[in-house]
Amino acid sequence: MTNKFTRMNCYLVAPEENSDNDNSRGGENFKRLEKSYRRYASIFENVSIVLRSDLAREGYLDFPHICNDLEENCPVESVMEALKNANSEAVFIGSAKISDFPLELAVKLVREYNDEPFLGYSSPTEADQPAQPLFGIYNKKIRAELSVLESNDSSNFMQLLGEVGKLVPIPDSEAGHQIGID
Repeated sequence: MTNKFTRMNCYLVAPEENSDNDNSRGGENFKRLEKSYRRYASIFENVSIVLRSDLAREGYLDFPHICNDLEENCPVESVMEALKNANSEAVFIGSAKISDFPLELAVKLVREYNDEPFLGYSSPTEADQPAQPLFGIYNKKIRAELSVLESNDSSNFMQLLGEVGKLVPIPDSEAGHQIGID
């Protein structure tokens, strides 16, 4: 049996642009992106960044990446772009905004993954946002369901993930806070 971490692509959604300074090599967004990339690369062999074409400059292009032509980062579109470009059936998708997550949270998801359309963490206390869509595993078979959603329709996106996917309770509130659930 081959190692799941070798087979599974990982895509990291780049942060929104705040200003040119934030996205330069020394800027806050770039530092967060680099930190997140290194954390994911310590687990996955195949990590790439999903970024808007207008952000594709200098330091960002030093990383393996794919570009889209969106005017703003939309989770649905970023996930669709990653699934379209992945060469693995299952894809871990994370966010550059989430850079301090405990590594064992991602490792646990990969180990528990069993061909679900989506596998991610849920919050037992947040009914309106039960999952973090940019910290989980997507299977390419979810593309049909995602394609009917509007790009910025986050509530229907979350609802869909809860209906067709598998959500596991976050191990503790501190870890949930670190991946943006609590």
